[in-house]
Amino acid sequence: MRSFESFKASRMKMDPSARTMSNHQWEQAYTAYKRVRGHQKKDTQESTESSEVSPRLPLDDRLLVLRQNTAYPQARKYVDWVFFSALAFIVIVF
Repeated sequence: MRSFESFKASRMKMDPSARTMSNHQWEQAYTAYKRVRGHQKKDTQESTESSEVSPRLPLDDRLLVLRQNTAYPQARKYVDWVFFSALAFIVIVF
């Protein structure tokens, strides 16, 4: 993991407009960089939000969490209702 200073220096090389960033913005950018790279602070407490997904979850678990936190259940109920209505209509017709 790169240190804060090396992160700041490399970011200034790539993006000259980053020179105008405040210290708070630099800290936010460094925290986001570490989060994207999979690094976690040892001194932070566990997140109380259930919506955060750990990058180490298997694919099936990530899909399950995603489905629980989106409109998937409502859409699935609608699709099931349409399917069974169409099935019932076909059975009644024949």
